Amino acid sequence: MLPRVGVVYTRDSALSREDAQLAQYVSLCLAASGRCAKTWLVGLNNDGKSIDKNESKTGAVALRCDGAVLDSGKLSTEIYEETGDCTKLNECDLWLLMVETDATLKVTEFLHKTLKKTDEKQAKRVVISLQTTMRRLAQLNSALPDSIVLHGGEAFQVVKDDKGMLRPLCNGCFFVERLSKEKTSALYALDVLEGTGIQVLSRHNIQAMKWGCTMLRSFYYINALTGKSVLDGLRDRKTRFLFLQALVEMDELFQAVMASVTAANKSGRGSGDSSPDTSAATLFPVRSLMVLLPLPDWIFNSFVLRVFDLGLGAPSSTDKSVISVRHRGSYVWHLFTLTLLSPLIVGF
Repeated sequence: MLPRVGVVYTRDSALSREDAQLAQYVSLCLAASGRCAKTWLVGLNNDGKSIDKNESKTGAVALRCDGAVLDSGKLSTEIYEETGDCTKLNECDLWLLMVETDATLKVTEFLHKTLKKTDEKQAKRVVISLQTTMRRLAQLNSALPDSIVLHGGEAFQVVKDDKGMLRPLCNGCFFVERLSKEKTSALYALDVLEGTGIQVLSRHNIQAMKWGCTMLRSFYYINALTGKSVLDGLRDRKTRFLFLQALVEMDELFQAVMASVTAANKSGRGSGDSSPDTSAATLFPVRSLMVLLPLPDWIFNSFVLRVFDLGLGAPSSTDKSVISVRHRGSYVWHLFTLTLLSPLIVGF
């Protein structure tokens, strides 16, 4: 029997459209994949409460990786439905969480209290948290004690192209924690996620994956200040230098945090290699990117951008990140939040 999937996101985010566009894209791809019985796109407020029914329709159109165009208005309600009613999640075997990071615990605690528990005879509900900057992982596990919680993220942004269609900005993939023996019954969820046409990486050190993606994404926040497209931003050596400086400072901060964790942990747990892992987005480690970024424009633009995939995406000169210059102040603050607080995802 095919699973029923609920994609949960913040309907009206005060920060960006990043999570909303990702949720819309993923839900459309899942609905058309044939790997689930039905997909609900559930838009909620930051407190987890339902929104007005008339505001729940998105009218989204997605361009899948294989070139197929998926129109939310043309999909049958038997396989796809958009709603602002959180009670629809009662019918779902799998939840994909894409709500605002800082509101995640509040939303999940509300859903846990509001929705009925799964029947003891049924398999546990699986919840995949696809929030790259989610830091308090243990608390999320505690907020959903009756579910199997998998932590992960995505090494790409979903943007709207000049035709208004949603599509990934780069060739990154999903990443999810490697399943422990207690979570093997959730293996089907990874197969469902791959139904989007995007690869799913399974890694033991999920924190390192989150670090790496957070560091790469800092480019979008820096480039938003220029108002340039992603490609034009990468072509500009001054912008690359700013990105390089951010990478250097974040790398130093991460190393300091890891040294502190290792010193505090007498058992030796966490003393292994925990360098930021960018493998979900690019073959280049962070420190290799640091070598490439300061190259002169004539070398970087004519060779590096043409030959290598840096994990940031730049298929055309018009593509821009989801990060809009409309709210420059809030995004600069968000950048500093990512830079300074992301190391806290180590999880003491």
